[in-house]
Amino acid sequence: MAIKRVIDGINLEFADETQASVIEKMVNDAKSASKAATDAATAATKRATDAEAEVVTLKAANEKLVADHAAKVKDLEGKILKAGELDALVAERTKVIADSLGLVPEMKTDGKSVQQIRAEVLASVLAADDGSLTTVAKAALGGIEPAKADPARACVAFDAVVAHAATLAGDGDEPATPAAARDSAVAAALAGGARRPKAPVGRALWMHRQQHGTQDPAAK
Repeated sequence: MAIKRVIDGINLEFADETQASVIEKMVNDAKSASKAATDAATAATKRATDAEAEVVTLKAANEKLVADHAAKVKDLEGKILKAGELDALVAERTKVIADSLGLVPEMKTDGKSVQQIRAEVLASVLAADDGSLTTVAKAALGGIEPAKADPARACVAFDAVVAHAATLAGDGDEPATPAAARDSAVAAALAGGARRPKAPVGRALWMHRQQHGTQDPAAK
């Protein structure tokens, strides 16, 4: 007796149950195999897509790492003092120490930066309230505490005080500078405190580079 069965949506007629079961099993196995192959292909495609995306990500990260490293090297190279700049730095410190000891003989300069030495000298001059010398310091600082003053302003004030002290003391056997010249020194100090500072050199240039990289101070 013939057996009718619907397999995969198709009406089929078989000679017996065994034949129908075998055919149905073959069709189901084929469908399972086809689905497994499709799933495997889909998974492989996804793995390939993910791998490509990872390659792009890693490439971008590597490019950024290389760029960051190059920028860091350039920044560090810009902060390295050249031979002439190092000489200027040493000469500046030597002069500042000599000028400082001329104003404050008991001062200790070991372990202090040029900026700290200038600030300490200016503070001593202000504390001494020594006539025109103090007047010059106050005028050049513009009422700002030495330790809080901008390095450029502190430099102007320090140089003005040193120059004015020289006019008061004279040089060796030479007499002290006349009052008119001393008044001129005070005026120069006032102008120095107001004008734009000259381009930094020596330690001032080194400090500028530490804070701003290779940017030219004159470009500001």
